[in-house]
Amino acid sequence: MKKHSSKFDWIFFDIGGPLIDDAAAVKQRIDINLRVLKEFKPGLVRQDIMRVWPEACARLGSVDENLAAILIEDKRRAKQAYKEVVRQKGLAAPYLELVRVRPEAAAICERLATSYRLVFIANQAS
Repeated sequence: MKKHSSKFDWIFFDIGGPLIDDAAAVKQRIDINLRVLKEFKPGLVRQDIMRVWPEACARLGSVDENLAAILIEDKRRAKQAYKEVVRQKGLAAPYLELVRVRPEAAAICERLATSYRLVFIANQAS
Protein backbone atom coordinates (compact mmCIF):
# COMPACT_ATOMS: atom_id res chain seq x y z
CA MET A 1 0.00 0.00 0.00
CA LYS A 2 1.42 3.36 -1.07
CA LYS A 3 1.55 6.37 1.18
CA HIS A 4 -1.09 8.96 0.36
CA SER A 5 -1.56 12.59 1.28
CA SER A 6 -5.04 12.18 2.75
CA LYS A 7 -5.61 12.10 6.48
CA PHE A 8 -7.74 9.00 5.92
CA ASP A 9 -6.34 5.47 5.89
CA TRP A 10 -9.58 3.56 5.45
CA ILE A 11 -12.49 3.70 3.02
CA PHE A 12 -15.71 1.93 3.96
CA PHE A 13 -18.04 0.81 1.18
CA ASP A 14 -21.65 -0.18 1.50
CA ILE A 15 -22.00 -2.99 -1.02
CA GLY A 16 -25.62 -2.25 -1.99
CA GLY A 17 -25.77 0.76 -4.28
CA PRO A 18 -22.16 1.90 -4.63
CA LEU A 19 -20.66 -1.41 -5.78
CA ILE A 20 -23.66 -3.40 -6.93
CA ASP A 21 -26.71 -2.24 -8.82
CA ASP A 22 -29.54 -3.54 -6.67
CA ALA A 23 -32.30 -1.37 -8.16
CA ALA A 24 -34.22 -4.39 -9.51
CA ALA A 25 -34.09 -6.12 -6.12
CA VAL A 26 -35.25 -2.98 -4.31
CA LYS A 27 -38.08 -2.52 -6.83
CA GLN A 28 -39.18 -6.12 -6.32
CA ARG A 29 -39.14 -5.63 -2.54
CA ILE A 30 -41.20 -2.45 -2.77
CA ASP A 31 -43.65 -4.09 -5.20
CA ILE A 32 -44.19 -7.03 -2.85
CA ASN A 33 -44.66 -4.75 0.15
CA LEU A 34 -47.13 -2.59 -1.77
CA ARG A 35 -49.14 -5.57 -3.00
CA VAL A 36 -49.37 -7.12 0.49
CA LEU A 37 -49.81 -3.96 2.54
CA LYS A 38 -52.65 -2.80 0.25
CA GLU A 39 -54.57 -5.89 1.35
CA PHE A 40 -54.32 -4.67 4.94
CA LYS A 41 -54.64 -0.97 4.18
CA PRO A 42 -56.77 -0.32 1.09
CA GLY A 43 -55.87 2.87 -0.72
CA LEU A 44 -52.17 2.54 0.03
CA VAL A 45 -50.03 3.72 -2.89
CA ARG A 46 -46.33 3.45 -3.77
CA GLN A 47 -45.75 7.04 -2.65
CA ASP A 48 -46.89 6.08 0.87
CA ILE A 49 -44.18 3.42 1.03
CA MET A 50 -41.56 5.75 -0.44
CA ARG A 51 -42.49 8.46 2.07
CA VAL A 52 -41.78 6.17 5.06
CA TRP A 53 -38.95 4.15 3.44
CA PRO A 54 -36.15 6.22 5.07
CA GLU A 55 -37.72 5.77 8.51
CA ALA A 56 -38.21 2.03 7.95
CA CYS A 57 -34.56 1.70 6.90
CA ALA A 58 -33.32 3.74 9.87
CA ARG A 59 -35.07 1.62 12.47
CA LEU A 60 -33.50 -1.51 13.89
CA GLY A 61 -34.75 -4.76 12.44
CA SER A 62 -36.26 -5.77 9.14
CA VAL A 63 -37.18 -2.99 6.71
CA ASP A 64 -40.24 -5.03 5.69
CA GLU A 65 -41.37 -5.46 9.29
CA ASN A 66 -40.79 -1.76 9.93
CA LEU A 67 -42.83 -0.77 6.87
CA ALA A 68 -45.78 -2.83 8.11
CA ALA A 69 -45.47 -1.39 11.63
CA ILE A 70 -45.34 2.20 10.36
CA LEU A 71 -48.15 1.90 7.80
CA ILE A 72 -50.59 -0.40 9.62
CA GLU A 73 -51.72 0.90 12.99
CA ASP A 74 -53.11 -2.38 14.35
CA LYS A 75 -50.04 -4.29 15.63
CA ARG A 76 -51.61 -7.71 15.10
CA ARG A 77 -52.50 -6.90 11.50
CA ALA A 78 -49.06 -5.39 10.93
CA LYS A 79 -47.47 -8.69 12.04
CA GLN A 80 -49.80 -10.64 9.73
CA ALA A 81 -48.86 -8.35 6.84
CA TYR A 82 -45.16 -8.77 7.57
CA LYS A 83 -45.50 -12.57 7.61
CA GLU A 84 -47.22 -12.43 4.22
CA VAL A 85 -44.48 -10.17 2.82
CA VAL A 86 -41.88 -12.71 3.97
CA ARG A 87 -43.88 -15.54 2.39
CA GLN A 88 -44.21 -13.73 -0.94
CA LYS A 89 -40.54 -12.72 -0.96
CA GLY A 90 -39.73 -16.42 -0.61
CA LEU A 91 -41.65 -17.09 -3.83
CA ALA A 92 -40.02 -14.22 -5.75
CA ALA A 93 -36.73 -14.10 -7.64
CA PRO A 94 -33.78 -14.45 -5.24
CA TYR A 95 -31.91 -11.25 -4.42
CA LEU A 96 -28.65 -12.47 -5.91
CA GLU A 97 -30.34 -13.14 -9.26
CA LEU A 98 -31.51 -9.53 -9.44
CA VAL A 99 -28.29 -7.67 -8.60
CA ARG A 100 -25.33 -6.92 -10.83
CA VAL A 101 -21.83 -5.82 -9.91
CA ARG A 102 -21.25 -2.38 -11.37
CA PRO A 103 -18.77 -2.73 -14.28
CA GLU A 104 -16.40 -0.12 -12.89
CA ALA A 105 -16.43 -1.44 -9.29
CA ALA A 106 -13.47 -3.83 -9.52
CA ALA A 107 -11.14 -1.35 -11.24
CA ILE A 108 -12.02 1.43 -8.80
CA CYS A 109 -11.49 -0.83 -5.78
CA GLU A 110 -8.17 -2.11 -7.15
CA ARG A 111 -6.97 1.46 -7.67
CA LEU A 112 -8.08 2.65 -4.24
CA ALA A 113 -6.52 -0.42 -2.59
CA THR A 114 -3.08 0.80 -3.64
CA SER A 115 -3.44 3.79 -1.30
CA TYR A 116 -6.14 2.90 1.24
CA ARG A 117 -7.39 0.04 3.30
CA LEU A 118 -10.81 -0.94 2.04
CA VAL A 119 -13.68 -2.30 4.10
CA PHE A 120 -16.82 -3.71 2.51
CA ILE A 121 -20.05 -3.73 4.49
CA ALA A 122 -23.15 -5.64 3.45
CA ASN A 123 -26.49 -6.35 5.05
CA GLN A 124 -28.09 -8.00 2.06
CA ALA A 125 -29.65 -11.40 2.44
CA SER A 126 -27.82 -14.13 0.61
